[in-house]
Parts: sequence; structure tokens; C-alpha cells
Amino acid sequence: MKIEIFRATPLITIDEFADANNLIMEIHERDNPYLELMRFYAMFKNVEVLENGMLKSNHGNGSTHDYAIEEYQRKIAGKELIYNSRSNDRRSIYAPKEFRTRKE
Repeated sequence: MKIEIFRATPLITIDEFADANNLIMEIHERDNPYLELMRFYAMFKNVEVLENGMLKSNHGNGSTHDYAIEEYQRKIAGKELIYNSRSNDRRSIYAPKEFRTRKE
């Protein structure tokens, strides 16, 4: 049997999502030799997650840039993101429920 799945929203990568919404990904490196598995953390610049009516800062950790971004995309998937929450150009962005893998 052949099955075709038609998604309501086509899967996109986090890179495509960032480009479509004019977001900048920040990657920070920690300077602590004991945190090798969490050497890097990634997040969108000026973006917070709205959960239960409250804004939360969120980031992804990883031993490499890519692992930090992968963890971050899992954390924000399906969430409402608020860009520039404390300014006049505040806007709400909905992250897809699932992102396509970046390494394709």
C-alpha cells in the first residue's frame, strides 16, 4: 500500500524559519572546561517564549553549534514566540510544531 501524507504546513528548517521571520540566531560559547557537553548555547536574538501567559527566556545547549541549535528548535517547536517584547515593534510568531532536519 502506498501512503501519501499531506501536512497542513510543510516542514521547514530552523534556518528557513529564521529567514522568513527576520530572526537572528545567536550562538554563545561558555568558557568552562567542565561544561564540555554544554559548551555552546543557541537562541534567537530578542525572542522569548510565551507560556501560560508568561514570557520565558529559552536556549538550547550542546557540545557543538549544531547540537545547541537542534536542542533549541525542539524547545521552541509549536510555541508562540514574542520578538522584541519590550518595544513598539513587538510581534508574535508561531513556531512550527516540527522542524525539518538541517542536515539534508
